[in-house]
Amino acid sequence: MKKLEMLSSLLREFAILEKDLVNSQGLPMQVARLLVAICKTGETDISTGDVNKTLNYNSATLSRNINTLSSRPKRTGKGLGFITTKENPLDRREKIISLTTKGKNFRDRLLLILNQ
Repeated sequence: MKKLEMLSSLLREFAILEKDLVNSQGLPMQVARLLVAICKTGETDISTGDVNKTLNYNSATLSRNINTLSSRPKRTGKGLGFITTKENPLDRREKIISLTTKGKNFRDRLLLILNQ
């Protein structure tokens, strides 16, 4: 029962994000999976190629979900501001993803729930 309570708390944290998405019909599971994959790296940046080895998204899906997590404007409003991206100097086809302070705070809230 304790694990289900933890899962419920984790899902509640993700549900809170929905209020920041304009015209949202909910936070897509793909976005949540991407955020968790990025958070798992700790303080280390991660390339889009490495993320995609885990998630196996097509490039359009990955790009759309990165836009949702970043603060880049979207046609449906603004992103969440949890990540920043920059060009990978070793492979210009990839981006390097970093958590922002807001993203690190969210990651820390998730870890707090998991460590109860």
